[in-house]
Amino acid sequence: MNEAWVLTLGGRYSSEEKDAKIASIPLNFCTLDGCAAYDFEDSQSWNAFTPKVGLQWTVSEDTQLYTFWTKGFRSGGYNFRNAGINPSTGRPYTPQVTDQEEQSSFEIGAKVDWLDGRLRTNMAVFHNTIDDMQREENLPDPFTGVAQIIRNTADATIRGAELEAMAVLTENLLFTFNVGYVDGDYDKVLGDLNGDGVVDGTDLGLEIPRLAPWTYGVGFVHDLQLGAYGSLTSRINFNHRDAAPYTDDNRGMLSEVDMLDFSIGYTPDSGSFTVSMFGKNMLDEVTEGNNTQLPPIMGGVGASFTPLNKGRVMGLELLYEF
Repeated sequence: MNEAWVLTLGGRYSSEEKDAKIASIPLNFCTLDGCAAYDFEDSQSWNAFTPKVGLQWTVSEDTQLYTFWTKGFRSGGYNFRNAGINPSTGRPYTPQVTDQEEQSSFEIGAKVDWLDGRLRTNMAVFHNTIDDMQREENLPDPFTGVAQIIRNTADATIRGAELEAMAVLTENLLFTFNVGYVDGDYDKVLGDLNGDGVVDGTDLGLEIPRLAPWTYGVGFVHDLQLGAYGSLTSRINFNHRDAAPYTDDNRGMLSEVDMLDFSIGYTPDSGSFTVSMFGKNMLDEVTEGNNTQLPPIMGGVGASFTPLNKGRVMGLELLYEF
């Protein structure tokens, strides 16, 4: 618009068609040429218009403000995982259509340099609304252990803020900092999320899965020049993540975690290779890959399938460029 103001306008129209034929194995005899019978046959189409409007204001050489609103979508489809057995019929759960998920996002932020460029801050607040949220639900199943069903679970609103900063403390030392907060609520639930057989306020009051409220971290990067011998780069980072539910029914949780990582890398003056010593999860924190509940027949009441991520890891790494 002029030297200080930039307006961004955009839009995309998408149209999709999908056909599905789903058979249960081994209940329906299937070969590479096809199946004797199909449990489910269907055809669906979806359309989406996803616009974007953005405005950027360069206040000065050191300050930039921006805002934008945009829409996005996740494609509709079908749940092919019909391995779980419906107790009432003795056959797999009926495959179902998953409508497309639509999200509207609004963000406003600022990017500012301070102290003659020695300190840089990026700040943003955002507000997202999600319609027909797509989720892969993990449900205990007495026959297969876990039934995974992809379906539209709810409409939701997610809001939050984040700040990151980089500061040059000396010519060789860089300090980094980040903090973020998110909060989300269901506006409407589209089915029974907690498995009690009814859709009511209990489902509406559940927490959105994998939405950790607080995350923050600090780090240092130090470069030591060794003259004709090359350089030594050292990094250390600490990051925190709050606990959060893993499953839609909130029975499975991901633990609160504090991660401490470091690396020390040497690069010769020629720059042809880098050899590094590194350490990950130096506090030996327990973190879960997932936390999926199992039926009582597999471990008793409260049993879960909870694979753990790696604990403390230390090693050497050689990177060669040619």
